[in-house]
Amino acid sequence: MNDEQFEAAIEEQQPKYQEYLAFVYFLSSVFFLGALIPFHRMIWAGILLGAFLALPFLYGVHKLIARYGTGKSLLLLAGLLSCGLCAVTLYCLSDFLAFCALQELPVWFFPAAFLLCCVYGAVRDIYVLERFSKLCGPVVLALLFLAVCSGISKVRLSLSYGFFAWRDFLAPSFSAFLAGTVFFAVLFFAEGLVLLTIMNAKRKTPAVFKDTVRGFLLSAFFLAAAYLVTVLALGPDVFEMLTYPIYYPPGLTGTAEYLERIEVILLAVFILSEFVKTAVCLLTIKESLLAISRRTSMQTQ
Repeated sequence: MNDEQFEAAIEEQQPKYQEYLAFVYFLSSVFFLGALIPFHRMIWAGILLGAFLALPFLYGVHKLIARYGTGKSLLLLAGLLSCGLCAVTLYCLSDFLAFCALQELPVWFFPAAFLLCCVYGAVRDIYVLERFSKLCGPVVLALLFLAVCSGISKVRLSLSYGFFAWRDFLAPSFSAFLAGTVFFAVLFFAEGLVLLTIMNAKRKTPAVFKDTVRGFLLSAFFLAAAYLVTVLALGPDVFEMLTYPIYYPPGLTGTAEYLERIEVILLAVFILSEFVKTAVCLLTIKESLLAISRRTSMQTQ
């Protein structure tokens, strides 16, 4: 048995949980971005439209990989995108924790600990991240559903009149809505390119794209639902004034002791998602660096 046959045999023995990994991976795409871009009241529609706009481009990446494989150029591009995603994640996470959650701790403390955990996850390889996503994926889904339901209980349609009135449907500007939609499409495409590249580099199975799309669309649907409920609960004007609007409606719940402070549960969901995404990005950076080093060593020989 040669090396390729041995790797194929090992591959067949590995459990495949790509859809769970994709669901958890894409879930935190929007939550922490309030530090970078203003959120439009129609962000929920922008998320859905951006997801569907990104799908044809992701399919093109899939066909490109199927025809030419994950070459050094694609790995290098995915590595560069991963560096950008990691930098944005650490910045936005630090900003959120400094202003909303852990004001007493130094700004650098939690991101540094978070990055160390992500490095450990990246070192353990993609199979461990898939198993972790399989374990925490249903829990994340249940907690997110609980948080959305708690937000629904706070919806007051009288506060959201401007949201339903046609003249204010896309207020304050249609261009802001279009810009947000394009931004989400580009973001989803960049994240999807990174995930498809590393999954095909590790898996080399035809089901990678289908499983990734299933997890991606499920994640986009729940994100859109969460933001729609948030707009209805806070009102569109208040929603646009807040940096992290989705964080606040679950905290308004106080029906019983076990239903208080649900925003902490929601925060845990998105931090878990950020952990998986950052670990995948670090793993992609590692693979791209290995590809560059192999090419350099071959040229020197």
